[in-house]
Amino acid sequence: MKTFNSDVKSKGKIVGVAEFCVYDSVDEAVATLSEELCLELINVQTKTRSLNAVREGAQDKMGKKAVTSKAMASITPEEFMAVAGDPVRIRQLLEAKERQIKDELLTQGSEE
Repeated sequence: MKTFNSDVKSKGKIVGVAEFCVYDSVDEAVATLSEELCLELINVQTKTRSLNAVREGAQDKMGKKAVTSKAMASITPEEFMAVAGDPVRIRQLLEAKERQIKDELLTQGSEE
């Protein structure tokens, strides 16, 4: 498990710094957080991804933030675990997912 910090912004201004853990395995997360909390977090994220998928389907075009959000949501737990703790590899994975989404959008646009 590694600990990271991230600036917290509100209305474009940094209002604080959040500290969070990136776990090396599901077992480590369960041991640290509890099985109940892990299940709650999984269920919340599952709902969020479903809502985002519907939202994205209702949009004609996707902006940079939407592409990044969709790319993040498309990263599987296995893919994330393979790069967890390595910021360079995480960025590379995210950029590859963003390129894939942009390519899919271009393909869809040319078919219409």
